[in-house]
Amino acid sequence: METDGLAQTMRSRWTQDPARPALGFGDTWYDWQWVSENATHIDDTLASVAYSPHAPVAVIARNRPGQAGTILGLMATGRPAVVISSIQSPDGMAADIVRLGVLVVLGSADDLGSDAVAEALRKTGALGVTLVEHGPPRFSIVTPVPSEWPSQPRDRDALVVMLTSGTTGTPKRLTLGRMATLSAMADLTAMLGECEQPGQISPSILFQPLANISGMYLLMLLAAEGRPALLLERFRAAEWGEAVRSLRPSWLWLPPAAIQMVLDADIDPTHLSSARALRTGSAPLGDSVRARFEQRFSIPVLSHYGATEFCGIVTSLSPDDVAGKPDRSGSVGRARPGVRLQIVDSMDGTVVGPGELGILEVQADRLGPGWTRTTDLAVLDREGFLTLHGRADDAINRGGFKVLAGRVADALRGHPAIADAAVLGLADDRLGQVPVAILECRPGVLPPSVEDLAAFSRGRLLAYQVPARFLIVPSLPRTGTMKIDRQAALKLFASTG
Repeated sequence: METDGLAQTMRSRWTQDPARPALGFGDTWYDWQWVSENATHIDDTLASVAYSPHAPVAVIARNRPGQAGTILGLMATGRPAVVISSIQSPDGMAADIVRLGVLVVLGSADDLGSDAVAEALRKTGALGVTLVEHGPPRFSIVTPVPSEWPSQPRDRDALVVMLTSGTTGTPKRLTLGRMATLSAMADLTAMLGECEQPGQISPSILFQPLANISGMYLLMLLAAEGRPALLLERFRAAEWGEAVRSLRPSWLWLPPAAIQMVLDADIDPTHLSSARALRTGSAPLGDSVRARFEQRFSIPVLSHYGATEFCGIVTSLSPDDVAGKPDRSGSVGRARPGVRLQIVDSMDGTVVGPGELGILEVQADRLGPGWTRTTDLAVLDREGFLTLHGRADDAINRGGFKVLAGRVADALRGHPAIADAAVLGLADDRLGQVPVAILECRPGVLPPSVEDLAAFSRGRLLAYQVPARFLIVPSLPRTGTMKIDRQAALKLFASTG
C-alpha cells in the first residue's frame, strides 16, 4: 500500500485515536478504526485479483456508510476514486461506467445487480465488487475476474475523478488533483474557521450527494482534518433541523432551495441557535428568501462562489463583511487567498473597470498560472466584492434585445407567492427567442394568475424582459444537488404546448 500526504494523515488518525467518531448515519456512529478496516479490506480484495495499487476504482456513490467508507478507504490507500452518481437511473449509471472506461466498480448489491449496470459490466469486462452499506466493511467479487488487466497510465496526482452536474449540457469528466484538493481543503477549513471558536471543529451535516463537489468536499474535510460528518440520504428540512439541534454546529451549509424548504418547514429557531452563520452557494438566492431567513433565525447568510472546475470555492463573504453592511448581502464575497478575479468584455475580452458588467475570469494558484473564463456575468466593485448576474449562456436574444434570464428570475422571486423561478429562452418564429418563466409557489399560498404575474413583472422589468409565458408547477425540476434542471424545465414547456 503506497501512501501520500492525505493517506498518511488518515492512517495517523486511526492509529492515534481509533475510537474517535468519523461518520454518522441515523443513530449509529462509525469510528476511525472502521475507516481503517475499510482501507484494509479494499486493499486485500483488489490485491487478491492482482489489480494495480495505483489504478483507479469506481464507486457508485450513495450517502450511506458503506459507500462513504469505501471512498475514504480508497483515499487512505492512495487509489484514485472515480465517483458515479446514484441519483440517476440504472441506465444512467451504466452509461457512466462505459463513458468513464473504469475497470473496477464498487457498489451495493442492488446497484450492481440492476439489469443495465450488470450489462455494462459484462460489456466492458469491468470487475464488479459489492459492498455492505451498514455495519462492518465487507467486499465480494460478483463478476468474472479478467485473466489480464489492461495497462493504465498512472496519474500520480489524481485523487478523485467525477463528472460535472450536466444541468446545462453533457457532463464533463474532471479530475481533482491531490495537491490542488489539499490546498482547497486548507482554504475551506480557514473559511469555516471564521465561524468557529479557536480550536473548535464543528461536525458536518452531509446531505449533498457524494458525486457532487460540495458533498465530496465535506467528506474530504473528514479525511483531511478529522471533522466528523453525519450522513443524510437526502435533504428533509425537519430531519436536518433535528440534526442541527443535536450536533450544535457553529456553521450551517445549505443551497438556496434548501433554505426555502427550511423556511416552509417552520423549524423552531432555537434548533439553529448554535450557528453563527449560514453558508450558501451553487445557485442564485433571492433577496426576499435571504431576508426572511435572517429575520426568523437571526443568522447571517453568507454567499460563496465556486465550481468543480476550480477545485472548490474561490470567493466568499465573511461574518465581518456583512456586519452592519446589508448592501453587501447580495454579493458572493471577495476572492479567497491565492485567487484573483477580473471582469472582461464579452465581445473583445478586454478587462473592464469596477462596477461594469462583463464575463468573470478566475485565476487560482492551486490550478496554475492561467486564467479560466467562466460563463458567468458579474460585476466587481472597487473593494473587490463580486456580484453575479446570471450566466452569459442564459442570455436570451429577443428580437435583438438581450434578456438576462437570471435578472428576470430574481425579479419574479420577489413576488410574495413565488418560492423560486427559472427563466428560459424558448424558440420563436418572429423574434428568434422569447423569455418564458416556470414558477414554484410557496406552500399554502394561492397561485397568482398569469395576469397578476405579468403586471408584477411589468412593474419591475423593461418591456422586452417580461416573460411571454408563465407556467406554475407543483415543484421545479431539480437535480440531485437541488439545482434547477433547465433541460427538464424546457421539456415541461414543450409538453404544455
